[in-house]
Amino acid sequence: MQERIGLLGKLNQRAGVKVKSDRLAALVQELPAAQDAYERARANLAVQERLLAEREDILLAQVEGKNAEVRKAALLAAKQSDREWQQLLNICNTIRGQVLDAALTLEGRRREWAALTIQIGIFTATLGFLAGVQSKEREE
Repeated sequence: MQERIGLLGKLNQRAGVKVKSDRLAALVQELPAAQDAYERARANLAVQERLLAEREDILLAQVEGKNAEVRKAALLAAKQSDREWQQLLNICNTIRGQVLDAALTLEGRRREWAALTIQIGIFTATLGFLAGVQSKEREE
């Protein structure tokens, strides 16, 4: 019996149940925050992309040309020379990076959550197995 108690103590230390339990409790707070940050970044990106599209429409209305190729080249030149369009493009690119960072953070938290719940499940099953063996030995 002392042998099993010692085994449980070692198993508990090795599994780091307290640390994993504390981390799981922290993830309960971090997951919604990460989801919120991701959704805010996506919403901000949508707003900025709409502004960029509106500015492009304004530039497109100002462009003249005989055919589509000439108008396309003129639009490209207008975009390159338009300070507001360039600023909006830079803002969109920055926010795209923020969306990617937020998505990676969220995915990392979700994976960590899954790994911890699996580890705790394995530990719980091991304890159940050891308890079953112990009760079986008592019956014999």
